[in-house]
Amino acid sequence: MRVLFAAHPSVGHTNALRAVGRRLRERGHAVAFATTIVKAPPRWLPLPEVMRTASEIPAALERDGFELVPLTTSARSLGHAVMVPLSRGYAEMRHALGMFGADMVRQARDVALAIDRFGADVVVGDG
Repeated sequence: MRVLFAAHPSVGHTNALRAVGRRLRERGHAVAFATTIVKAPPRWLPLPEVMRTASEIPAALERDGFELVPLTTSARSLGHAVMVPLSRGYAEMRHALGMFGADMVRQARDVALAIDRFGADVVVGDG
């Protein structure tokens, strides 16, 4: 079986899927991850630590031996991502929805292309 996981690059969105993916690989299945690949920000840039962690997730997936399928992201989505951990209440929710929704149509197209390219039998989303 060929399994494609689609996940945002955050620890909470990938760790459980990584564990399942490793188990599937042990059982002989092919596993790939479709995720946003965020370039590591410069250390001098004052960003929430969660943003730095997000930039490290794709490399961790590759170290685990998973094929990566990059998803398109925009500056608008990244702007919302920066604001989520800095906001509270309705503002936090607005930024979270903006982060997840800003590139929804484009990422759905990317995943559809990845399904064909990877030959996925199963697609697992984390949301």
